[in-house]
Amino acid sequence: MTDFSPAAVDYAIANQSKATTGGAEIAAALSAAQGEMTEPAFDGKGYHKNKYASLASVYKVTRPILAKHGLAVVHNIEGEQLVTTLHHSSGQTIVQRYPLHFAPIKEKDTPHMERQKTITYATRNSLYMLLGLRGDEDEGEGEFFELPIEQPKSNGSMISTTPDEF
Repeated sequence: MTDFSPAAVDYAIANQSKATTGGAEIAAALSAAQGEMTEPAFDGKGYHKNKYASLASVYKVTRPILAKHGLAVVHNIEGEQLVTTLHHSSGQTIVQRYPLHFAPIKEKDTPHMERQKTITYATRNSLYMLLGLRGDEDEGEGEFFELPIEQPKSNGSMISTTPDEF
């Protein structure tokens, strides 16, 4: 997303993921599949040295389990959105839409390469959300636990501690 105006941000948030559920059968199958899935390997490296699960790693973990439960994932592009559809053998589906924001072309890349990078990124993140997977080592998650936590003293006053001090 290159336009960070309040209207553009509001639009992106509102349209990031609109899911429609197809019924009890697909929900039960997805629940059973999620119960068997492990987190994909964090085998990719991001710009800020944080690791993430590549699309290949996500598929390696998910495809056999989804198939076992009669589930399949299909991706299509409609306009400026990636549409990810989870199909169940019953005919029920869950549809998720993810906005595509194509970056400006870099000198070394072709328009096709830049487009493919954006689609791969969106596909991976769409799968993370749809299947309930954790896709990266978010450095921000660890920072929360380093904040002091107020603990009551025996006399009723408060002291600050971190989780390591418990």
